[in-house]
Amino acid sequence: MRAVIAVGALASLLAAPSRAADGITPGVLAERIPVSAAPEESYALYLPSGYSPSRPTPILYAFDPRARGRVPVERFQAAAERYGWAVVGSNNSRNGIAVTDIVSRLWDDTHRRLAIDERRVYMTGFSGGARVASGIALSSRGLVAGVIAFGAGLPSGVQMVKDAPFVFFGGAGRDDFNLPEMRHLAADLDAAAIPNRLETWDGGHEWAPPELCTLAVEWLELSAMRAGTRGKDGGLVEQWARRDEERARQQETAGAAVEAAEAFDSLAEDFRGLRDTSDYAQAAARIRGSRAYKDAVRAQREDDRRQGQLSNELGATLQQLLGDADGRLSALATLRGSIATLRRAAEKENAGREGHVARRALTRPPCARARNTAARPRPWPWPARSGRSAPASCTSSPVSIHSGATSTPRWWRSGAPSRAASGTPTRCGPSPTSSASDGAPSSRPSWSGRVPRPRSNSS
Repeated sequence: MRAVIAVGALASLLAAPSRAADGITPGVLAERIPVSAAPEESYALYLPSGYSPSRPTPILYAFDPRARGRVPVERFQAAAERYGWAVVGSNNSRNGIAVTDIVSRLWDDTHRRLAIDERRVYMTGFSGGARVASGIALSSRGLVAGVIAFGAGLPSGVQMVKDAPFVFFGGAGRDDFNLPEMRHLAADLDAAAIPNRLETWDGGHEWAPPELCTLAVEWLELSAMRAGTRGKDGGLVEQWARRDEERARQQETAGAAVEAAEAFDSLAEDFRGLRDTSDYAQAAARIRGSRAYKDAVRAQREDDRRQGQLSNELGATLQQLLGDADGRLSALATLRGSIATLRRAAEKENAGREGHVARRALTRPPCARARNTAARPRPWPWPARSGRSAPASCTSSPVSIHSGATSTPRWWRSGAPSRAASGTPTRCGPSPTSSASDGAPSSRPSWSGRVPRPRSNSS
């Protein structure tokens, strides 16, 4: 599945938005707001009950890979009400189509209708929608303050740049086949000195549960305090710091060395300049020096390697099914045996690491890429609006955003990218199993804390 933003000339946006919500009722989720310039397009919208046209509000644009605008708006609704955000979910942006004009009209329509705090425009998405969200942020040259990406990171073929003017909150389920990609991206963001946070929950390839969506919004609220685009709230700072510190100490007590180190690292970075963080940095360094931490990092790398190996083996077998007729029966028998073995591991009670690896390998399409590496993305040519001129560097050069892996089990397509060095097959085949669907609710949606990731290649 692939979502493509082919950037061309965008319609000019109004110099100033109207300060009215056109009869939209604050505090009530509107499932379908028609786009004025294209009534066949629409978006879901939630305005907090305290919304006022006279007071600009932060806004979060949400992109689902299947154009289900209501889904992300519902996930973020509680946080939006609590912190006074508007949340917009596109009912038209989805995998497999060009979304440039859709995004442009969505942006235009919401800026016409709503009073928006231009300093606090955020993007979020899941899977291919996450790649759309991060691609817009990379190309918008400062018009987007932050990204919340679940189940995928950057557009395919795009690498994070050191001067990216936004913060990044990432997340993935522990059984999400894109979890290794998110770990690698977090390390790249650390190396580029871009503020970021990575969380995990007990689930697969899906939107994060509402409680983690709220955590993401609170993290962006904290980032806004550090940036000076939101007034500092000492009570919230202390409340959030105590909560995160308690979780970090619980993880250390439970022997989760990597998770504890990452939690203390986040405390040191997230609250810097807002309160004393020296104890947090010392705790992270102490844990990182332990044997338990090094062993856990080594195990995590081995799990990622094993997942890649299993996925590539399944992909190679699928390739044989597409080849000469003489080898198809043998390939089919091999495929059935491999899937049966993985299913046994995935369904085994208390399977631990082996179970997570098996579930990720079973649901990961064979052609999915674990990392995105390429040249600096070309800028999105945002027009001038509200007195903010588009940078002189903006061009109409195309920026392609690929959703990468999804768990939807219906995609044979030709002309896919050539075989990667890791052995990824040259043609995308269906996911080896159809038990997972792109964005289907998890049977275990509870959030279980921060995902571990190494800061360096040393063990």
